[in-house]
Amino acid sequence: MRKIDLFIILSLLFIPLQAQYRITGKVTDENKEPIPGASVVFVQNDSLRGMTLTDNDGKWTVDELWKGEYQMTISFIGYTPIEHKVFVTKNMNMDFILLEEMVEALDEVTVTANRANLIKSNPKGSTFFLSSNAQNAMNIYGALSEIPMLSVNEVEHTISTAFGGQVLVLINGVPRGNALESVDPKDVLSVEVMDTPSARYLSEGFTQVVNIKTRRKAHKYQLLNISTEHNPGLYTGSANGGYELGTDKYSFYVNGRMFYFNDNHFDQTDEQSTSNTNKTQNTNGISDQYSYNVTLGGDWVINDKSYLSYNAALRGIPTESTQEGKGKLENKEFITEYDVYKHSKSSSWVNVYNLYHRYVFNKNTTLENSLNFTYNWNDDRDEQMEEGTNYLYQNLNRNRTDVYTGNYTAVFGKSFKKSALEIGNKLQYERMDLEQPSSVIPNNFTHSRWKEYLYADYTYNGNPFSFSTSLGWDLTFNEVEGKKKNYSRLKYSVSMDVNLGKHGGVKLFTRGYTVDPSSAYLNPYDTSADSLLIVQGNPSLTPYYYKEVGLSAGYSFGNIYIWPQLVYSHCSDMITAMGYYTDDNIYVSTYGNTDKEEQLSARAFIRYSLGKWGEISYTASYNRHFFYTEVKDWFDHRVNWNFRYKNVSLKGHIGTVSPSYTAIKKVERSIESLATLNWSVSKQLSLRASVRYFIGGPKTFEQQTRQNDYYSYYRQEFDGRNYLAMIGLTYRWQNKMKARKTKKLDVNDERFNLLTE
Repeated sequence: MRKIDLFIILSLLFIPLQAQYRITGKVTDENKEPIPGASVVFVQNDSLRGMTLTDNDGKWTVDELWKGEYQMTISFIGYTPIEHKVFVTKNMNMDFILLEEMVEALDEVTVTANRANLIKSNPKGSTFFLSSNAQNAMNIYGALSEIPMLSVNEVEHTISTAFGGQVLVLINGVPRGNALESVDPKDVLSVEVMDTPSARYLSEGFTQVVNIKTRRKAHKYQLLNISTEHNPGLYTGSANGGYELGTDKYSFYVNGRMFYFNDNHFDQTDEQSTSNTNKTQNTNGISDQYSYNVTLGGDWVINDKSYLSYNAALRGIPTESTQEGKGKLENKEFITEYDVYKHSKSSSWVNVYNLYHRYVFNKNTTLENSLNFTYNWNDDRDEQMEEGTNYLYQNLNRNRTDVYTGNYTAVFGKSFKKSALEIGNKLQYERMDLEQPSSVIPNNFTHSRWKEYLYADYTYNGNPFSFSTSLGWDLTFNEVEGKKKNYSRLKYSVSMDVNLGKHGGVKLFTRGYTVDPSSAYLNPYDTSADSLLIVQGNPSLTPYYYKEVGLSAGYSFGNIYIWPQLVYSHCSDMITAMGYYTDDNIYVSTYGNTDKEEQLSARAFIRYSLGKWGEISYTASYNRHFFYTEVKDWFDHRVNWNFRYKNVSLKGHIGTVSPSYTAIKKVERSIESLATLNWSVSKQLSLRASVRYFIGGPKTFEQQTRQNDYYSYYRQEFDGRNYLAMIGLTYRWQNKMKARKTKKLDVNDERFNLLTE
């Protein structure tokens, strides 16, 4: 009996001795840059024993491996995979270097996993990876269209959130604007969508940030990308192009875009009423709109510690429109009909210059410095004439605006084993000069603003709990028309993330930030061209303040990715319109910090991947606004699809456009729809045909304003945009590279370093 007991005891003691081991490591490229999203697989006796993906720093961990021999595979799209046998006897650290694979060799690679279904969650957002289909897209906009939470317009080359919000686009953490034509989708390592960014970006009013991380090529290269799309009648179209030249030490790129819309016909209905006057107008109009955008820039890897990036951009938007029609004016004294003539012409040009430098003291400590200068000038002319029996109204309004903005930002970053600290300071000076030479007494308006913004951000990355907390202090010194007014506000962003493995997480967040009044709100002079309305700003306005709290969850299981979100926001000191009547019964509309707003938003995004056949997604949101006197609510939704068969794809979307509300105003737009058929003729050339506004009737725009007993309504209808057909092409060329032979590695290979603990 004692022998049996002893045997049992020894057996129980022996079990823990069958230890399990932890294997860690890091995967980098030839330039020692980390490769996020690389797969690390352990196989034993034809059975999968462990698998993981590298994080944003290229690090990976596999737990619970028993003692024994394993076949390892380390792979990432665009790189030569590594296969190696390793005998696990203890905890080990294993670092790998992946070499770039030849473009020619990529065609023979069979991808067995859909990386688009892999998500890495963090407190500030989620990191997504491009599928092989996206990496083979003709341009970066086509590649990004598969990223959840992003709405990409491949025709206009714009990026927004799935719910229509404005985003700040970064390339490797550096702002580049929307000049992305020269970015090669094959070089994209990951795309991080930050829906709860740190206070660093709240000073600029951005609550959504997209960071596209790319790998640096280890060879000299050239890339040319040209895209053009036109209506067969040539009254609307666009052309885009990008060229980049570079090596592992430097790069230079130039991107350009041109858009035009000629002979854009529309019908417009205007209604106005004051305390004793009603006015209606029905006009036919025609407009011409153009936009130009040229960006050039590049970067320079000075040495292992110093990196420099620069870019300069010129953007122009000239527009012109003419309207003619009939109107009717009635009050207690008379009723008259009159002829209407309106003409407006606007020119807007922006010059932007950016300089960025990053210095690495060591692998854990960095210092970033950036300089920005922007010069924006606008020349607007509005002419209106109403002529009838015993009635004449003429108004010529001309505004010339010059805006100068300069920024300097310094950011110190320190990373630790599982956490990171960031401290930053931003200095900004802005000046606006407005001239109105058309006034009876010429008006000159000047507004200057000096801002200093200090912030600190701390992020902890644990498993499964991670959090980020950041605080910012905004000091603003205003001078409007010689009157000084200063204020300061606290900005904050706090988020906690529960990681649910490789496929998503749950996030709880709260934040507070300010929105500065625009110069148009501050200008005290009349900027309208209307017989019944005077619009003038208020120089005493202060910023309004948003507080938000929200809960979201993103998770991928199989081919399905879902992302629900619930957000409550409160806005205080909100700028709203207010007004009064003159002795001539002319309504004067101005602004004040007199309103508050509460909003509850429930949003959901779902995407179903069809594998090599494409994907389909659905976005829906319910919004309820609470104002002082009433409640406004609405529901909007959108369906996106991308179907693929061999070298043919069909992309498109159908969806409503969310109305916008204030306490006195409602703006509505018609349904948006677009379908595009694309044929990849070769690796370099693709042809496409698209149709826009094919459902929902003509494109319309409506606006209603009710303020006291003043009411206005206008509606624009663009008949010419129904079933708007477009044809286009994309040409992409990249210089050829010499092929590298694929080989298996052993311990003596320079790409493999084995360090045991």
